[in-house]
Amino acid sequence: MTKRLVRILGVLGIVALVWSGLAASAFAATTLSFWLRGNEQMLKAYQYLADEYQKVSGVRVKPELFPEVEDKLLTAMIGHQGPDLWVAGVITTGRWAKYGMAAPVDRKVVDPRGPLMDRAWSFVQGADGKYYGVPFNVQTNALHIRTDWLKKVGKKAPATWDELVDVARAFTYDDPDGNGKNDTYGLVILGGSTKGYGWWYWQGFLWEAGGSVLQSTGNGKYKCALDSPEALKALHFYRDLGYKYGVTQPGFATAISRDGYNAFKDGIAGMIIHGPYQFKIYDPVLGNKYTTVPVPRGPANADVLGEGEAIYISSQTSKKKQALDFAIWLTSKDAQLKAMTNQYINVVRLSVRKDVKTADVVKDPRFEPFVEAFATSARAPEAIPDFYAVRLIVGDMIQEALASPGADLGAIVKKYSAKVNDELKKQGVYGD
Repeated sequence: MTKRLVRILGVLGIVALVWSGLAASAFAATTLSFWLRGNEQMLKAYQYLADEYQKVSGVRVKPELFPEVEDKLLTAMIGHQGPDLWVAGVITTGRWAKYGMAAPVDRKVVDPRGPLMDRAWSFVQGADGKYYGVPFNVQTNALHIRTDWLKKVGKKAPATWDELVDVARAFTYDDPDGNGKNDTYGLVILGGSTKGYGWWYWQGFLWEAGGSVLQSTGNGKYKCALDSPEALKALHFYRDLGYKYGVTQPGFATAISRDGYNAFKDGIAGMIIHGPYQFKIYDPVLGNKYTTVPVPRGPANADVLGEGEAIYISSQTSKKKQALDFAIWLTSKDAQLKAMTNQYINVVRLSVRKDVKTADVVKDPRFEPFVEAFATSARAPEAIPDFYAVRLIVGDMIQEALASPGADLGAIVKKYSAKVNDELKKQGVYGD
């Protein structure tokens, strides 16, 4: 080999090293900021997913936890200080679309072969027909119930509202934990106005009574329907659980989700309604002393709230493609399985994929009532531009209605119906 050739090869080698270094640097240079709401277990689960994604893509995703992420997003993006993407409940889709915060996504790009459920896509569709998020997780509700308490009081799991009251009374007054003290309650209910939790828990009761928050008047217009006989029946029943029957946990009138979860976990209440995301919290304390069953049927039907979470891409980010790539990866079979089975918490409760059977994957029959309910009786709120704003109004109504046993529910409903209709007018979707 000539000296000249050696010199040429040496130069080429240096160039190659420099190029490979630049390429490696570029490969790892992209960092995506990713915001979420929840708890430390959820942050750890998303960090695990982010680490797994970095292994296959070289892209770093930095999850950040905010207790009030919805409010944080609104203020941060005013100053162009928001994240590249975030995960949030699908009920917020209209809000992100309304304020131009979430970039529209092309369903055909995200889901070219159609493995994602149509219903999951419908949850992220705006009033204009565009999709503003990538479906990541879906869920619905079931009744979590103490099986050891059922055995102690000689009851079976309730299937109707009347049976729900009967079991709740037994759990409250018949000493189901056998400690000789009057310290147990039948059913968790939530009345807190924070983030509209009162609406979130009451919505299923409303549908089961045959009512709804909104009534379509045609041509994409709505009016408030909270003053209907069915809605009042649901509101009276909800309040009666706390005052007439006395079967709900202390502090129910202002309780939010965290309060309810703790009441069930700590053996204060024997029943609670929510999605399949607390097993890893409950199991270390309750073990095999509880199970899940379908939500008891109301006078009209057994409808339950269908919801979920989606990945939203910021309209302000300069990394839209990289953010979308991460969102698409989160819908992959591999990522969905990891999100369901990681050691921290199942941030995917029910998979958005048609080819993933959640109950089989997690090998836990407690998921079956959720899968069945999502397929047969799950409903989403009306597709107005910003239902989250309505949720907050109704949440305030629930807290006021539960404040005392003598509150005038008719007057309360009238007051908040006017507020809901005013909100519909602001959004341009009111019609009488």
